[in-house]
Amino acid sequence: MGDAMDGTLRSICRDMVTSSKNLQQVQNELEGNRSAGGRESFLVPMYTSKDVDVFEYPVQRDDSRYVPVDRVHTEILMPTGIVVKSFCDVRELVSIFIGGIEDHLHAHKEGILHRDVSSGNLLIFPVTTWDREEAVGRLMDLDHAIFTGKSKPIPTRESIDSDMSAMKILELKKYFNVTVTHDVVAEARRFSTNTDLYISRAAGAPVINTSELVTISRLGWEQTELPWPDFSSRIARPGERSGTLPFMSPEVLSGHFINYKGYDRQKFHHNSIHDLESFFWVLVRICLTRSGPGLSMVREELKPNSKEDLLNIVYEYFDSEASIIKETKSQLFLNESRFEGDIIPFFDKTYFESLQPLVLKWWATLNLAYCFHGNEYYHIHSHILRLLRDALPSMPASQPIVPI
Repeated sequence: MGDAMDGTLRSICRDMVTSSKNLQQVQNELEGNRSAGGRESFLVPMYTSKDVDVFEYPVQRDDSRYVPVDRVHTEILMPTGIVVKSFCDVRELVSIFIGGIEDHLHAHKEGILHRDVSSGNLLIFPVTTWDREEAVGRLMDLDHAIFTGKSKPIPTRESIDSDMSAMKILELKKYFNVTVTHDVVAEARRFSTNTDLYISRAAGAPVINTSELVTISRLGWEQTELPWPDFSSRIARPGERSGTLPFMSPEVLSGHFINYKGYDRQKFHHNSIHDLESFFWVLVRICLTRSGPGLSMVREELKPNSKEDLLNIVYEYFDSEASIIKETKSQLFLNESRFEGDIIPFFDKTYFESLQPLVLKWWATLNLAYCFHGNEYYHIHSHILRLLRDALPSMPASQPIVPI
């Protein structure tokens, strides 16, 4: 009304629409229910703890509500925060992940580890201005979070002899066809004794164009150092498991490193990279199970009694028991090229095709981090946020809403 923005279109995109019954039908049902001592029911989605897309509709509302009257303008009132599956378009979906990871990074800086990233804990918060509606992502529910006031040192960069650096640069050019700067060699040696392999993998990731000079900046290795929270003194209680099973890292499920190529014997601890992997699996599950925005866009191949291969993929990687999920995800990390062949082809090709390059880069970054425990491992927030922010402008968005 006036200069106010009509948010109906975005509500429709999220499948948050009112019943198709006309006013007289609703009034008659209300009067009938009240005279019989009953309550009114409205269609709303229900969610299970396993994030399975099952929809039921018996919700009771307060008898004290007034009988609705015919109005020109109606609004839908709902609690603040909308489940991530109610995204309006792909661009909004990416922005929600940016907001959620920024929240996780803020907690990381304060010595807090969330440990339960899931689709139920990543919410959309619409932000309405006079001429448009945007949305930000927020990470909620710290029930499983742990806190420490201690931090532990991460490897420091040591000086490297110029002749040795020059030799490494020549070897990388000769054997891997990668041209790098001295700073790249020095940063890689900080984390890994297998410098050549680490640099070649980092430079060969989908994030980088190897035909150009590979610098610290292009690899995303120029971050400001942050304290690394130290949870080594914390002892897990018997039977304790952190996380929501469909989105948990196989390293957390197994309690040990899966594909680490380092020689030092580190003791395994759940840390930030495992939560960033959980964000990844939330996005992958959305791309596998949805055919578009809104709550009701569950793919036909996932309907009951379906025999499609997609149903098996979702079961093995998300909805099965812990031992199966651990094994199937572990095998992906041990043979990382399988992800592109086994998972990506099952994304909804009509709606989520634009997300495939981003998801593959995220996957490559996780693998690089787990293999070498290098810059990507200790600065995982920075690397993933960089990917998301770079991809955001190219993501398709719904049509803008024109103020009325």
